[in-house]
Amino acid sequence: MDLESVRRYIYKHKLYEKTNKREVVYKRFYLYKYMREVLNMKYQSIAPEFNRKHPSVVKGYQAYSNIVLSRGYALDEFRKITEDVSYYFPLSTSPSNNNIERYHRMFELLGRQNKSIK
Repeated sequence: MDLESVRRYIYKHKLYEKTNKREVVYKRFYLYKYMREVLNMKYQSIAPEFNRKHPSVVKGYQAYSNIVLSRGYALDEFRKITEDVSYYFPLSTSPSNNNIERYHRMFELLGRQNKSIK
């Protein structure tokens, strides 16, 4: 997909509006990640597409990673809300069950190694 397709999606779903509704915010987070990693855009270029300043995009980009690495309700809700946007704009690191489990195992192993070092 190209930037014009993303723009149409943003406009259609009103992701440019100033709101803290979870349905809008999670889709924004997903698209920040997509635009940064797939379209290779800079934060400063992404921000105006959503009527935001670039620090908001940086924070949302980081929040995406935190949600994807979480367990339970937050991750389930994120997947449900972003199901349509992830269908149209797939990430190579999309939060599939296999990738999530791999991340969790990796962090558990790192946590065990850090405890054994102390």
